[in-house]
Amino acid sequence: MKKLIYLTSIFTLLIGCNQIKTETIIIDKDSEELVYLIELSTKDNSPTDVEDFTQSITEFIENTESPAVYGYFISKDNKKVTLIERWRNSQDAMQHGLDFINGKNFDRFFEVFELSSFISLGNPTNELKKFNSDNGFVVDYRETIGGFVLKQ
Repeated sequence: MKKLIYLTSIFTLLIGCNQIKTETIIIDKDSEELVYLIELSTKDNSPTDVEDFTQSITEFIENTESPAVYGYFISKDNKKVTLIERWRNSQDAMQHGLDFINGKNFDRFFEVFELSSFISLGNPTNELKKFNSDNGFVVDYRETIGGFVLKQ
């Protein structure tokens, strides 16, 4: 029997944020879904600049792509932003990467943010892993986080 894992704790941390929908992530050993947890520092940009850009890029992604979940949380001190992306499969995640690299927000993104960590939960394809590596994304691929096991 497949063991389903509920990662409610991830979204519980983000309940206070209007940009994140509170929901349960269910991933089993045969799931193609991926969850990205991306930590960013804000490079001393103003709170207004960070909020405006983060909201703008979120609207752009939601209007042009098809993530299952895409949202962010800005820390109270405005020094960190946590992105949560949930993709249906590796192909959707790779398409997002291509759209991001070739899109209008790429340069501005790295003016506003510095990548602190990039964690991928789930079962990415080797093609996605190669894509990430070839494009300079250092991704920590995990099957567990915070005591929750994603695959059995």
